[in-house]
Amino acid sequence: MFVRGALPFCLARKEAKERLNKAGANAPDPLIPAELLEVPCGGSYPLRPSACGAAAAEGVLFLWRGFWEEMGIVTPNDLNKSMTVLLNDLLADTGFTKKRISRLVRKENGCQQFFAFYFTRGRSSNCYHLTGTLMFSFPEVDKLTCRFLGKEYDKLWSTGSKPFYAVVPEQPILKYKYCLDGSFEQFVEMVANDFRLYALPFYERFNTLSKLEAYFDQMLKENANIAFSVQAGKQGMGCCIAAVLCTLEQWDKLQLFLKETNLLLDEHKKQINEYIST
Repeated sequence: MFVRGALPFCLARKEAKERLNKAGANAPDPLIPAELLEVPCGGSYPLRPSACGAAAAEGVLFLWRGFWEEMGIVTPNDLNKSMTVLLNDLLADTGFTKKRISRLVRKENGCQQFFAFYFTRGRSSNCYHLTGTLMFSFPEVDKLTCRFLGKEYDKLWSTGSKPFYAVVPEQPILKYKYCLDGSFEQFVEMVANDFRLYALPFYERFNTLSKLEAYFDQMLKENANIAFSVQAGKQGMGCCIAAVLCTLEQWDKLQLFLKETNLLLDEHKKQINEYIST
């Protein structure tokens, strides 16, 4: 949990002192009164704020808040850690869970879905901007896409991605700005609500290979812009379409696509034909 500039609730006393020393601060020992630390989750420094009593958590964070703001050592990574903990709880019912700091993941119908985010400090020292990215991946498709492009497969490769703000009506990129004089919990709740309203439908559109194939069919028919970003640009999109058709064993449709498309270079078509013939 993070309130108005406090460091992540799970920050231990030893780490706090080390960071203060590095900052060159001749500060008092950041010890919190023991009576406020007697919370139901046990131990002196609870690891999961959601497991503790809300009143106790608020009391502890209130004591930290002014001290950390005065020292000016709230980092973007502090916010990343805190937001990961809060979103992990707020979005638990959607199936999205923490994979690591700044990344939530869900698996659905063989599709891996990711929400990656990070904070950067704005021009004002007490304000931070949130950047989020929605990604989905079909590993079997991504392996073939890389093969057709002549690239080595990387497990971090995604089938498609889109900026979080771009799925929100009017694409309000400046909406996701947090300043230390506001409630961090309310900010994260706003992000979670937008995620439910706008990100989940985006994932739903592409959560099976059949849906992805149907989308590509419509996009090519209408000569429309793609609704998400693919790696390696135009040729990457062509190789991704071919990979989807290969995975679904749509061989006749694939041959027609290879004949009519201008999304692929001859070298890519050669790689695809070699795969078909094996």
